[in-house]
Amino acid sequence: MRNLFRIIRLIPIYFFINLRRFISEKKILNVRNNDLLNNGFVKFKSENGKKIKEFLYEIIEDPETAEFSNLGKFKILNRNSFGVKTIAVDASSKFLHEYVFVNEILDKLKNYYGKEFYLRNNPTIQFNYDGEVNDTQFFHLDYCAKQTSVMINLNEINSESTHMEYIEKTNKKYRFVIPDREEKKVIDKIEKISKKYVVAKTTGNIGDISIFDAGTGFHRQVAGGKRVMLHLNFTENLAHTGWKKNWNPKDTDYWFSENSEILNNNLFKMITKKFKPSLMTPKIYYKIKI
Repeated sequence: MRNLFRIIRLIPIYFFINLRRFISEKKILNVRNNDLLNNGFVKFKSENGKKIKEFLYEIIEDPETAEFSNLGKFKILNRNSFGVKTIAVDASSKFLHEYVFVNEILDKLKNYYGKEFYLRNNPTIQFNYDGEVNDTQFFHLDYCAKQTSVMINLNEINSESTHMEYIEKTNKKYRFVIPDREEKKVIDKIEKISKKYVVAKTTGNIGDISIFDAGTGFHRQVAGGKRVMLHLNFTENLAHTGWKKNWNPKDTDYWFSENSEILNNNLFKMITKKFKPSLMTPKIYYKIKI
């Protein structure tokens, strides 16, 4: 019964989100070479990606030293029995603005959103190890909101490595509830869908970049050998997609930037803006000062 009430409560929110999405996507349907919109997934080679690997070499080799690095401001967010899992990167880091927040990535996102979009949370360096098990290994959606993920390979990734799979074109559907990734009915349905469409993979060389709509398209982590990647999330609205009542952008899980002058454009509004409640910005932002 509680889940039913939750679904009924969320449907009006998703109605407006989907309406706005429909209007914005209708305006950009004729944008040429917009594979990200058409398939929900795009992968390409990048010399910048190789430069990121070279720059972060000492952290990749010994992640436990990240917080003492002279390369920038980093914070280890979590570890498990295998080692360091996630290292947050200050959004004002120079290498991000030289190699990541650049046209080869941002132009694809501009075509996809067709309007302003925002960095959702701290860029992170992610480590995966052989033998790990977690619920991201089920096909799932990230809140049914139009959220894009950028994954930059920092080591060679093959089919035996941990990697991401994405079912192309599943981003085209409008949904009003988040599917339960562990429910058998959902699993069976996704299995049928995966036989109908191309299943893309984030495998590739050092520096290869994958961008996909993680919010509205089905994706999963495939367990395997060690993977290191730089991971960024973007969103089309200034609402944290989880709508957690106790969420606070001051939490180091999301931001620990010093708000330097380098963060002065719209892409970083989630760091610099003082939020006020509105129809599309839930009350979690009320009176929050960043």
